[in-house]
Amino acid sequence: MATKKTGGRKPGDGNYSLREKKHLAQIKQLKAEIASEKLKVTVKDAELKETREKLKKALAAEKQLTASAKAKKKAVK
Repeated sequence: MATKKTGGRKPGDGNYSLREKKHLAQIKQLKAEIASEKLKVTVKDAELKETREKLKKALAAEKQLTASAKAKKKAVK
């Protein structure tokens, strides 16, 4: 029994049709968009982390002031 040969192009073949070139360009553009969106998310995460740290410091300072004010009131009484 004869086996059927598989035809078509192999990956890496440089002779693309116009439609294939268009699709490859679209894929490249979409990959670039995905990469830029990932960068935006990374930047946003970093900004949120900084904001959380500032908030923690502010809350800790406020808590310290409140505790010292309560201690002064107790000392006065």
